[in-house]
Amino acid sequence: MFSHLTFLSRKRRSVREYANQPVDSEVLKDILEAGLRAPTSKNSRSTRFFVVEDKQLLKDFSECRERGSQFLSGAPVAIVVCSDSNKSKRPYSDCAIAASFIQLAVTDHDLGSCWCHIEDSPSPKGATAEEYIKYKLDLPDSYKVLCIIGIGEVAKADMLKPREREVEWERLFVGRYEEREL
Repeated sequence: MFSHLTFLSRKRRSVREYANQPVDSEVLKDILEAGLRAPTSKNSRSTRFFVVEDKQLLKDFSECRERGSQFLSGAPVAIVVCSDSNKSKRPYSDCAIAASFIQLAVTDHDLGSCWCHIEDSPSPKGATAEEYIKYKLDLPDSYKVLCIIGIGEVAKADMLKPREREVEWERLFVGRYEEREL
């Protein structure tokens, strides 16, 4: 017996190939609500989300890094996950929690997603990936961009079948640290 969250964690994986169809607006609203409900440091509610469906902007985003961002050009929608550093001392942590909630909500709707890391990533565009995305979205300096999550129907139906793989329980410690092989 396992929880629904455990089921989602078994089912979730990085999906970089999407079917050519839009994401239903009510489904997208539910996914965004999950992100908006994610906890933030000191309940600062510092997270900000930018929904991008414009094909040219998605293509631009796909070029923000040397590698690892190309899949964004094929996504029907992407969510840029940011935090206002004027509101939180932990903007990237706030973003990471919200992005995780978003990805689990995507999986719950039988959609695929992939996280493209932006923070501290170099860019072939002459700036950091974060500076490039901030420029493209005209974001204020106080906004910190952690990632962009591409979302869509999976191109291959079997992509979201729950996978059976060993849980590495040796990474779990109860109480104090003990020396062991990991």
